[in-house]
Amino acid sequence: MVVALLGITYTHSRMNAQVLATSEINKKRIDRLDQLWVLVVDAEASALSFLLMRSDLYLEPYRESISKLDPLMASMNFDIPPGSEDHEDLMILKRLVDAKFQHMGEMLSRGRAPLAMSEERGEMGKQLMDEIRIRLAVLKQRREMAHKKLEGSYAEQGEKIQYVGYALGFASLLLILSLFAFQQRQVALRARIHDLLKTENARLEDMVKTRTRELSRLASHLTNARE
Repeated sequence: MVVALLGITYTHSRMNAQVLATSEINKKRIDRLDQLWVLVVDAEASALSFLLMRSDLYLEPYRESISKLDPLMASMNFDIPPGSEDHEDLMILKRLVDAKFQHMGEMLSRGRAPLAMSEERGEMGKQLMDEIRIRLAVLKQRREMAHKKLEGSYAEQGEKIQYVGYALGFASLLLILSLFAFQQRQVALRARIHDLLKTENARLEDMVKTRTRELSRLASHLTNARE
């Protein structure tokens, strides 16, 4: 019982640690999706600010976003590896992001903001942003649903382990009570045997005294008869 309870406790604590680790990993994966959107928004705002203010200072967020984009996409590709359910959507998202940054690069190379460009080019930039936002929302929703499903599975397993622990604890309590009752019966039996032995010893002592008196009388009688 003790070994089983220790095993249940170890399994439950290990599962809790695994749940925490998995939750942390999933949280980082979801955060990376948010980080990608922030990079795209910051890059677009930086590019537009540069075209309006004509100062290289406003291009720093754009350049920083470009430097962070490839490592971030590599991490997301590791989060959603080839063969997984969402990998195709990730590839579509990557193409959309590449197209958006290419569009911003062309905008900067021409030195004109979307308002000064053709309506078709301006609409293209907006469409790319809308599609990126939708793809990110879909991937994020799927990640959150998968995370909730995994947490539900762990919670169900934890509940089963908890019930097993309750059953083992109850069985251990019954075993302890049974052992206590058995011990009490043993103590009572020893006390009864002790009383019986004491009574029997007293009876034997009385018998010995009686026999001794009888033998004394017989010896006296024989002595008198011999005299």
